[in-house]
Amino acid sequence: FPVTIAPRSGAKNSQAPCVLLTLQHGYDGSYEQFKNILPNGFMHDALIGLIKDRTDLNWLIKPHPVQLSSSESMCALFRFLYDTCSGSSNVFYLNSPLFDPVDLLRLCSVHVTMMSSTVVEASLLRIHSLCLCPTLKPGGAMQAAFASARRDGFFHHAPLDSTSISNALDRILAMSSKGKICYREFRELESLLPSAACVCENILSLKAGG
Repeated sequence: FPVTIAPRSGAKNSQAPCVLLTLQHGYDGSYEQFKNILPNGFMHDALIGLIKDRTDLNWLIKPHPVQLSSSESMCALFRFLYDTCSGSSNVFYLNSPLFDPVDLLRLCSVHVTMMSSTVVEASLLRIHSLCLCPTLKPGGAMQAAFASARRDGFFHHAPLDSTSISNALDRILAMSSKGKICYREFRELESLLPSAACVCENILSLKAGG
């Protein structure tokens, strides 16, 4: 597999904010507390619809390492991603478990996940995470998770519907115009570690080639 699986057609807006979307293992029924949250085991329909609708954002999708641990699981994941998102010119997939989340976060303005531990790294970099797993809400089984990110104001939660997720993203991104978070343009490569720069150059080359 190459570093990224590119969209089928279209030109990407390299100046748009980039969203790091980290997928998570366990929603396929392998963990009791996560059963029936994601019917397809990978991504909620509300988020799929939002990715297609929010063409003003670039989406960088990072699978969980377990999802890339065997040829069978990898093929299942990328077949799903290709079928659901590959027609969108603003969506990119990482298909290697070797990329450090910190490298990738430095490309992005906001982090979206069900409840990936990348929330911890993001908060240390002062990047906001929007979490979607219903177990994280008050009264949920995981309501105490990410205590430091919650305390420091870098944890946000939204229910699994497109409107709520989109509105929460807009609120977070609006903070950049008020100086509360650092806005990251997609072309800023100088401070990135080599692996992240490689990813970014690969993505930007699509625009030049288009």
